[in-house]
Formats: sequence, C-alpha cells, structure tokens
Amino acid sequence: MSQQESESELNQSFLRKVWLILLFSSLPLWCGAGLAHQNQLVIQKDTPQSLQFEFTVNPCQMLHEWLAPTIPFAVFLQKYADLNDDAFNKEITKSIKKFESENFVVQPSGAKQSLKVAEFPRAPELKNLLKQNLFILDLPSNLQAHVEPMVLRATLKTRAPLQRVQLFISPSVFPIQMRYAQEMLWFTSQIPMALFDF
Repeated sequence: MSQQESESELNQSFLRKVWLILLFSSLPLWCGAGLAHQNQLVIQKDTPQSLQFEFTVNPCQMLHEWLAPTIPFAVFLQKYADLNDDAFNKEITKSIKKFESENFVVQPSGAKQSLKVAEFPRAPELKNLLKQNLFILDLPSNLQAHVEPMVLRATLKTRAPLQRVQLFISPSVFPIQMRYAQEMLWFTSQIPMALFDF
C-alpha cells in the first residue's frame, strides 16, 4: 500500500469518527452519555374506582422481552426493524396484549383485573427506535449511549372502590422504581409484587 493510499484511509477513518461524534451530539432526544435511564412507574388515584399508571421505560428492551426474548438483542433489533409495516403492527398489537396481561391487581376477594393501555407509542416511532438502538450498538463503548425512555400510560377501573390490593408488574420492565403518593419502592425479580392500600 502506498503512502498516499495509507493517508487516504486514515483520513476516511478520522472523518467517520468525526461524523459519528457529530451525529451522536446532535441527537439528544434519543441518546446521551453518562448514566443509563432507570425504569420508573408513577401511580395516581383519580377516583375511588380508578388508577392511572405512567410507565417510563426503555421500549427496545421491553419489546425484546415480550416479542423475542430467546434471540440476542442485536439480532432482535435487526429482525424487527426490517419487518414490513403490517407485520410490525401485528407484533405491536401482540406486545400491548402482553403488557396488559402482565400488569394487574388482585383484590382481597381474589378477583384479578388487568391494566388497560391508554397510550402506547405508535408503530413507526417504535420501529425508528429499534433502528436507532441498532446504530447505538456500533458506537464506541466509552460514549455510553442509550435510547431515551418512552412513556406508556395505562388505567385500571374497578366496580367496587379500590382499597387493599396486590399489585403485579411485568418482569419485562424490572427493575422499576414505583411511586404512589409518599410511597416509593422497587419491583425486581426478587420483589415481583407489593401490597397496597389505595
């Protein structure tokens, strides 16, 4: 290899790195340096018979857990980012059903009631996040980039006033910090449920 070819290759490598750094710094909405986001859940009681749940979570990791937990994360990102719109929409519908079935309360009577999704990111937005997460995997590890969290909202409505219930949260978002009024606790694989007086 001639000296000119070697210098040209070095210049191209340098320009690629500069381009990645500039691109990284211009996308604060979806990635950042430093500490990665921790999943959070805030619960509010609207009426004696209803609760509002606001999940702030990493959507890519959550979808991986719900749709294809047995395949490597990078393979999942590539596979689902490449799906056509109809197939991807079907997968999102499947993930919403999974979300509702894995987040629920059990009342003292033994009655089980699932949360109902009120607000879920749109399919094009989620697909775009998968592609961005795939790109992040190729960034230098010292940048510590991560996908910004997204908000999912759900509701719970019961016939009888809510009092003491067992609250179960989907393992796909563990660990998650939960806040209700002045209470705060963590749901983890070791603490998958909690008893609450609403």
